[in-house]
Amino acid sequence: MSRQIHSGFLILFFMFFSFCFSVWSGERDLTNTRSLPFRVISKDRKSVKPIIIHGGFNGSETIISNLKKIKKTLGKKKTLIYDAAIYAQEAVTKMTGITPAIKLSNNDTDGILLIEKKNLPERLKANTEIMKALAQDHSDSSRSNEAFVLLSENRQLWVIGNTPDGIADGVVSLFESVGYEVLGMGPNWIHIPNFHETPLDFNVCKTDRPGFYIRYLWATSGQPYAVGTICSRSLIKDKADETVQKSYKRWLLGTRMEQRSTFDRLGHAFQAYHRYVMEYMFKNKIENGFLGKVKLGLFKDMPAANKENKGWSWLCLDNKESENHRHAFFSDGKEWKDYGTLYMRGSDFTPIDFTLEYTRNIFLQKLKDKSENHFKKNPDDLFVFGTDPEDGGGYARFSKYAKNLNWYPEYRAKENMTFSSYVLHGFNGIDQEKERWDPESVTDHVFAFNNWLLREYDKWLDSLPEKQRKTSSGKIKKLQVRCSFLSYNYYDVLPHFNLDRRIAIKLAGYPKNQGRGEWKNFDDWRKIAEGFKILLKEPIARYGIYSLAYWADRSLAPPRWSNSSKAIHKIVREMYDNGIKIHNAEMDFNFGRFGLGYYLLAKMMWNPDMSVKELDVIRNRWF
Repeated sequence: MSRQIHSGFLILFFMFFSFCFSVWSGERDLTNTRSLPFRVISKDRKSVKPIIIHGGFNGSETIISNLKKIKKTLGKKKTLIYDAAIYAQEAVTKMTGITPAIKLSNNDTDGILLIEKKNLPERLKANTEIMKALAQDHSDSSRSNEAFVLLSENRQLWVIGNTPDGIADGVVSLFESVGYEVLGMGPNWIHIPNFHETPLDFNVCKTDRPGFYIRYLWATSGQPYAVGTICSRSLIKDKADETVQKSYKRWLLGTRMEQRSTFDRLGHAFQAYHRYVMEYMFKNKIENGFLGKVKLGLFKDMPAANKENKGWSWLCLDNKESENHRHAFFSDGKEWKDYGTLYMRGSDFTPIDFTLEYTRNIFLQKLKDKSENHFKKNPDDLFVFGTDPEDGGGYARFSKYAKNLNWYPEYRAKENMTFSSYVLHGFNGIDQEKERWDPESVTDHVFAFNNWLLREYDKWLDSLPEKQRKTSSGKIKKLQVRCSFLSYNYYDVLPHFNLDRRIAIKLAGYPKNQGRGEWKNFDDWRKIAEGFKILLKEPIARYGIYSLAYWADRSLAPPRWSNSSKAIHKIVREMYDNGIKIHNAEMDFNFGRFGLGYYLLAKMMWNPDMSVKELDVIRNRWF
């Protein structure tokens, strides 16, 4: 089904609804700032205004036109501005048949200028309305990160953002204002107005920013890298077709899902540290380190797999000349399976036992090393350390195999940290005046680990000279660190003690404790989210799965979801009303079945204040 529409009537129809949507979406005009029409292509169609990435870069050159050099000069942190320029170039080309140049410049030359607020010329910095539209919200540091302003003048069309993400959002909004819109993946899933014979003019003066700080649907099952898709241009026979990477990048940027206002909440991370724990076990000839039965020995001494050793792991002490040197084997009761040197696992990962001091210290050292390396390169940016346990059902045996179920109260006693008033006392039926410890609660152990990690990190920083406690730009390192993980599976409820406010979490699925026992009043994620809003400072994230063809072709969370406006509105609005401003989810390239749903999800997450009827208008427009 072709999505390239070249009809004057439909263009006018589309632009009418674009105007309606601009009112509903939270966009607003800058009423005290005058816009002027900006024409992209001259009347005789012999010249086209370039797309200017206003650099603020160092160097003797004032204009760079080579795309590879532009990308290299911008660097990784500003790649999104480059991608937005490519998006704008492609949009103009598809609508007019003429391709504008892309340039990097420090000058305010004529063209479509993509520019960060800090690089604005003084005359625009003096515009209080523009500055107010982009001003930081001190009550919520993420709120203004994607704010942008569009302002057309006779010779220049300004796309102004606080960040590269905001600039990219502005570019998408700019072209939507004339009807160009990405509806799905692929060259035929773009609405392309026809400006081959009529002028392409912009007359805009508006600002906008998103409701959700992360709105990301990411492809699973290997589809972005050639699992069932084409990644090599050499394999494409039809010139009108394109690689999956190109389609995926355009779709993510054009639906504003690649852009974000805050850092992502991280998922499963502990498996990356298995090798460090294994190295320690080899070096010190110890068998404690994982939540399972582990034996060290030579490969030749490994007993035959049987019922008695089912579930055991065997770490080989063979010398370097042996092919089994430091390999981990797992018995399923019938055979020993070789899992190499990186992981301890069987049917799923065998989790690290962080109730042991030496395993915790491995994480602590990695936090120190990684944060210092980060701050050297990015002195102004937050450092986010992933602390989520391994995926799978390994924590079902936590209490059986953990070596010290009371490690946290013992640590607090050693540090003279008494249990104090519990901030959740009285919340949703919780009757607990003081913090306490439940040695059988996996949730308590996981959150205690993060409290411990951040406190020990602070102690280490305090031991350093004062100059080393700050980044080169003067940021206090303690305040620039976050520990991030899921609330998921066996650690799906609230801890019995207060939390370090630098913890950032994402609510995921497969709960084991919600609605049961002492948590009977917490029977779904909404009530858990309310509790975490009290315990933590950072916005709570919500994880979902909309399509996972590798496992199940229908949605897993929420089950049996629908493409209807009413269903999409309910999904997004429930999250937003419960304080969720970050949502990412697994999806597949199943656009025939779920393409409309993906489209509406992206729209609703950008503007969660839309009504069902307003979303219906957008749905009808998609067709």
